[in-house]
Amino acid sequence: MLQKTEFIKLVVKAGQKALMGNMDALNYLTFKREIYLDSIKNFEVGYLSRNIIEKFIADNSLNDEAVEYGLVNKFSGLGFFDNHVVFPIKNGEEYVSLYGRYVGNSDSNHANLPGLRKNIFFNQDVINDKPALIVTESIIDAVTLHQNGFMAVSGLGACLTSDQIELLRDKIVYILFDLDSAGIEATRELCKKLWGVAKKIYPLKFPCYTTIKLDANSYFCKYSTAKGALQTLIKNSQEFKGAKFGLKGKQKKIKSNGKEYNIVEIGKKLIPNRIERGHGFWCKCPLHKAGNERTHSMFVGGLNA
Repeated sequence: MLQKTEFIKLVVKAGQKALMGNMDALNYLTFKREIYLDSIKNFEVGYLSRNIIEKFIADNSLNDEAVEYGLVNKFSGLGFFDNHVVFPIKNGEEYVSLYGRYVGNSDSNHANLPGLRKNIFFNQDVINDKPALIVTESIIDAVTLHQNGFMAVSGLGACLTSDQIELLRDKIVYILFDLDSAGIEATRELCKKLWGVAKKIYPLKFPCYTTIKLDANSYFCKYSTAKGALQTLIKNSQEFKGAKFGLKGKQKKIKSNGKEYNIVEIGKKLIPNRIERGHGFWCKCPLHKAGNERTHSMFVGGLNA
């Protein structure tokens, strides 16, 4: 049986070939999303449908791998991606997973190869090579920024894991999430997670000229001045200060049950048995009640902060 990374690589090559023969998918990328052909090539973007997947499996005798690695549903036998443009997620030269965006209108526009562990970013090489970068929610946003000269990665969603946070240690991080209420809240939470890890943190927000809350790709598609606007935003951005949220310390590494964790010290003591619950960091901070000082646990950097 092929290793997963070799199997995904073959799927990616088949998807690239299929994309060149599908005008709807190409129009979606180049006209609706304004993704350059060079970007399509550099990021190895492809197209998959159930018919293409079936033919790929039959031609290469890879039915066992297709089921094992989640390309097809083991119960129905149908392809997991159907009418999706597909972006490979890589770590160096290793193919880790696939992300698909539906071409057309659907209640479910996104698809990921099952079993994705969020311990890397899309466009991971930027993190390895650059001291400063922009983090976006979506892959298409990251591609849009990258082709316009900005070093950008996608966290594969707005909620970054502790593994992803650690990859941003000592980096200068600009956060450019969607302009809707969820994106604004996620920006605030990510700033708190990065406090004490990243060298500097800059939350960014495009000026909103309409009632429609645009993401980065939509903003670049709508406004010809978007590149200059983002350059100005970065130049004039204000650094996130954790003290505003009661964050006063650098993150520390401690060991618990044989594992190493990052936690933030707030107040006097740490809680070693209540750390990294969910997507954040537990700590103790002082609480005054009825004239007596005591401590309580506070979840820093997660949805409950």
